[in-house]
Amino acid sequence: MRELGPFLHGDTQAWHASDRVDPYLRVVMAMAFADHDVALSGLALTFELVPGLSVHDLADVLQTPDRVRSHWQGEHAVFGTAWLSLTSAQRWGLQGPPACIARFEMGMPWRDLRGDVVTPSSRPAPPLPARTHRARSTADTLWVVMDHGCPFAHPALRRGDGQTKVLHLWDQAPTPELGETAHLPWPWGYGAELNRAEMTRLLQDAGGDEAACYARMGYHALQRRAVHGAHVLGQLQPQDSEDLVFIQLPRAQVQTLARAALAPAVLDGAMFALSVAAPESRVFVNLSLEAYDGPHDDHSLWSCALQALVWHAREKHRVEWTWVIAAGNAASLKVNAAVTLQPHRPQSLIWRVPPGSEHVAWLELWWPEAMGALSVGLTAPGQTARVRIDAGALTVWPNSARPACWAAYPQAITACGRCLLIRLAPTAAVAGQAVVAPAGDWTLHLHGAAAGTVRAYLARIWQGPAGHRRGWQGQLWAENAVAQEQRQGLQRPDSLPRSGSVSGLASNVGGVVVAQAMHWQAGSLVETAYSGRGPARAVSAHLCEESGLLHGVRSWGALGGHTVRMNGTSVAVPQAVRALASARGRAPP
Repeated sequence: MRELGPFLHGDTQAWHASDRVDPYLRVVMAMAFADHDVALSGLALTFELVPGLSVHDLADVLQTPDRVRSHWQGEHAVFGTAWLSLTSAQRWGLQGPPACIARFEMGMPWRDLRGDVVTPSSRPAPPLPARTHRARSTADTLWVVMDHGCPFAHPALRRGDGQTKVLHLWDQAPTPELGETAHLPWPWGYGAELNRAEMTRLLQDAGGDEAACYARMGYHALQRRAVHGAHVLGQLQPQDSEDLVFIQLPRAQVQTLARAALAPAVLDGAMFALSVAAPESRVFVNLSLEAYDGPHDDHSLWSCALQALVWHAREKHRVEWTWVIAAGNAASLKVNAAVTLQPHRPQSLIWRVPPGSEHVAWLELWWPEAMGALSVGLTAPGQTARVRIDAGALTVWPNSARPACWAAYPQAITACGRCLLIRLAPTAAVAGQAVVAPAGDWTLHLHGAAAGTVRAYLARIWQGPAGHRRGWQGQLWAENAVAQEQRQGLQRPDSLPRSGSVSGLASNVGGVVVAQAMHWQAGSLVETAYSGRGPARAVSAHLCEESGLLHGVRSWGALGGHTVRMNGTSVAVPQAVRALASARGRAPP
C-alpha cells in the first residue's frame, strides 16, 4: 500500500456539514463574482421546494427585486427557476437558502467572452411594453426549438396565406434583437417576444425581402450564412397545420456548455411553450445542446425538473410532452474519466491542462454516498508536494492573494452522492486576468476506505469565433490508462470512445429521448466516434452523416436559397423528433 505522502495545506474556509448551499456559489462568492458576468447584476437558478410546500412559500420570503420566473408542480414537489440579486445571492451563501428550499443550483458561472459581440448603442433602448396574454396554438402538434437564430421569414416557413409558421419567438438575451415592435414576455420579465402577426408585419414592411427584414429590425443572429437554429428548422420542416415556438437562448450561455447555467433559460422556455400549447396536443422539444458538468444521473436537480415538467404537462395541461436532447460530441475528446478505487489503495487522476487557454477551466468529481468521504490531494505541474483538499472546506492554491486553483469539497451529501469541484484560472493571460494557472499535468490523489467508482467530468468550452478567446479544457486520464512515455502533449482521439461520455443534459427519465449520431461506413450505418454514449441510457440513433464523402447534413442557411452542411449529435436531434412524430402516424414529410 502506497502512502499518500507529505501534504501542504492551502488556504481553507470551512462550512457546516448540513450546508445546503450550491458549492459553485461558494466559489463565486470567494472570488467576489470575478467569473460572473456582472452585466447581469444577479444570478438565475433552478430550485426544488420541500414536498408539500407551494411557490407562495418561497415568494413570501424573497427580497425585492428577487423573483420567481417559472414554477411547475411535479408529482411530489414544486420545481422552478428564480432570479436573485447579488445581495440576496450572498445572503443565501452565508446564511443558507430559505427553509422552504429543498435544493437549488446556480451552477457554473459564465461570462460573455465572445469576440463578435455587437456593441450596444450609446442610447439605451426604451423599455418594451409587457405582454401578459398570448395566442394559444390550435394545432395538435407543436414543435418547440430551443436554439439560436430563427429565420421566421424564410420562404419555406411561410404559410399559404403569407403568414409565418412561427407562432411565437422569444429572444432571451439581456439585449434582445427583435426590434422596437417586440414585447416583454410576462411573467418572465426578461428578453423580448414577437407573435406571428408581428413577425408577418415585419416581413410585409420589408416588401417580403427576408434579408432586409432582419437588417431593419437589428436581428444580428441571422446576419451570417450558417445559423444553427436555421439548420435545425430546415430538417424539421413544419407544415401549415402545425405550430412552431422558437426559444432563442442567449448565445453567450449556449457557448459556455454549462448544464446548470443553461437550465433556467431552458426551463423558462419550456413553461413559455406550455402556456400556448393546445389541450390534448403533442409537444416535441428540440434541444440540440450539450453540457458535461453535473452528476450525470437521474437524481440530479436537472433530471428531476425535466421529469416533473413532463408530469405537469400531462396532469395539469393534458399535453403529451417529449424532450429530444443531443447525446453530445465529446466521446473521443477525453473530457470524462472513471477511476475505480479499492479500499485503502490510492489512485491518481491526471488532468492535462494545455497552455494558451484563455478561459477558466472546471472539473467535477462525483462518487456514490456509500464510498464515504475521500482523502484528496492535489499536485500542481512541476511540484512534488501535495495540497490537501479537506472535506467541508473551500481550498485555494497557492494562496488567497493569487488563487490559481480553487477546490470546493462539500461535506453535505446530495441526492446524487458526493462531489468535488475544482476551478483553474486560465493558462494564458487575458485582459483583466491577473492570475494565470500553470499548464501541464495536474494530479489528483484519491484514497478511500470503501470500493467504488469516481467519475470525473470537464466542462467542454468551445473555441470562440475567428479563434478568439480560446477555451481548451484539457484531457483526463486515470493513472493506469496511459504509459509514462505517452504523456507528452495532448493525445489525439483514439478509435475507442469512452463510455459514460453522454451529455449531462441527457436524462434517462420518462419523456426524454437522446439522439445519437450515425454515419455511413462500408454501406452500413454505424455510430460515430464522437457521439456520446452511456452509461445505462436508452439512446435513439439517427443519421447524421448522409454521405461517406461529404460530411454533415445539408440544410437551410440563414436565408432562402442558402444551404450549409453541419454535423454532430445536434443535427441528429431534429431527425429524432421527426422519427418520433412518424411513429405516431402523423409524420412531417
